[in-house]
Amino acid sequence: MLSALALVVLGAIAAAFYLLGRPGGPDAGGEIAAAQLFVRGQVPSRIDTHFSEAAETSVEALTGDRYRVSGWVDLVSKDGPGVRDTYTCSLHRDADRGWVADEVTLLQK
Repeated sequence: MLSALALVVLGAIAAAFYLLGRPGGPDAGGEIAAAQLFVRGQVPSRIDTHFSEAAETSVEALTGDRYRVSGWVDLVSKDGPGVRDTYTCSLHRDADRGWVADEVTLLQK
């Protein structure tokens, strides 16, 4: 029979896997980096982007090799104040294991 301490340790490990999505951390497969590139592609080149840290970014595994990444991005104009938007990017891997964006959404907070 498992001791109470062993159950607590196993519960903590299970919670960590749940929160991180899978072993290796929330961006183990490069989902966040790929999503940020696709979001950057939706923003005019004169605007700088500053993205949320991985801890504030959500990576949701969908069916197959598909993912939904969401977080925030500060859009900073060289001519004025910036705004914070939220983004969602649904993406998948193609046959060559490259990333393909299915949908990119930016919403101003």
